[in-house]
Amino acid sequence: MILTFNQLEDELYQIGSRFSSFDPLLFDYYINCLNLGTRAQELFQLDKWNIVETTVVTLQPQKGNNLRVLPAGDVSEYFYNSIALNEPNFYPFSYSQILMYFKRFMSYSFIYHDKRSETLNLCRHYKAKQMHENGYTDQQIADYFGEKELNNIRNYIYSQLYVV
Repeated sequence: MILTFNQLEDELYQIGSRFSSFDPLLFDYYINCLNLGTRAQELFQLDKWNIVETTVVTLQPQKGNNLRVLPAGDVSEYFYNSIALNEPNFYPFSYSQILMYFKRFMSYSFIYHDKRSETLNLCRHYKAKQMHENGYTDQQIADYFGEKELNNIRNYIYSQLYVV
């Protein structure tokens, strides 16, 4: 079954609800991943983040992509303060722990893109699709994500996600 945008949104909000009930810091991490479309590891790399002014934060993303300039309002207050204070252990859990809980909270056993099983990267797919649904052009979405190659972001915007 191919997931529609609305089904993906419902699934991610259900996962968020489970995180919220389980642990506020795990929920904070998840909501930042979802709202920003970051790669999961980027939220653990404070040295890649900077507060430019009270309303703007930047992220130097992985894979040598362009600098991302983000509204500070899209970042949770907890994460914003962690950037400001440069707290190295602001999230007291590891990537593997968040991944374990994410998989546990999923309604579907597996969600695939092509032949690859997706987990936290679904947040990135969702953010790109959400921006497209809201009328942003492919180029504007690529710029938001810091993607140098338009085809890279199109892999997220137009991806078909399916469950088995």
